[in-house]
Amino acid sequence: MKSRAVALTIAAVTLTLLVRCSGQVAGIETTNGATVAARASSIEGAAPPGARISVFDSAYIPLTDSGFGYATSAGARGEFSFENCVPGVYRVIIDSRDMNAAVAFQRVVVGASRGDSVYQARLGPTGAITGNVTMDSLWSGERILLYCVASAYYVVCSQPGPFALESVAPGTYEVRACLLAPGGATISPVITRRQSGRTVDVRPGQAVAAGNVSIR
Repeated sequence: MKSRAVALTIAAVTLTLLVRCSGQVAGIETTNGATVAARASSIEGAAPPGARISVFDSAYIPLTDSGFGYATSAGARGEFSFENCVPGVYRVIIDSRDMNAAVAFQRVVVGASRGDSVYQARLGPTGAITGNVTMDSLWSGERILLYCVASAYYVVCSQPGPFALESVAPGTYEVRACLLAPGGATISPVITRRQSGRTVDVRPGQAVAAGNVSIR
């Protein structure tokens, strides 16, 4: 009878940790699981404590003023939230503290007409994207930016040649290249030329080749 009472107590505590409190996803997340909840104007959820959570829209370009891109860290109980999000579609990427495991929620819809949406997945081994960037000429002061659309995965190169994007969460990405010109001491770099993207599927623990990426 005592063991049954203990089991019921554990079950009750577990249920309590998983319920929603004040419209938020509550709970202690200590495994590699992750939950993302899209509300009318916010994104919140639970992830491994200390994990980095990033939110991007499709217009986001690293190092520039383009698009929506924000990041935060999961709290000691695994909780996180992004407030005042404009209704639309976002990509949410959760990286473990050591950057060896990650998960990408490819399509998180804020302000959906059908109401709140909840997405769940587990963090897994990251992958990589390799390729080669080619171009006709590089003007003085320009740098080459290789990046995955709607993510913080990018690398800056000073000249054409091989490139690699490391610690990428498994999923489908569009790899693009553009040229950045200095924008001044207080101004973000300016895009001078860009290239249409190549779509790649990143798999856990593997490197995928994007091939040649040309800038004209």
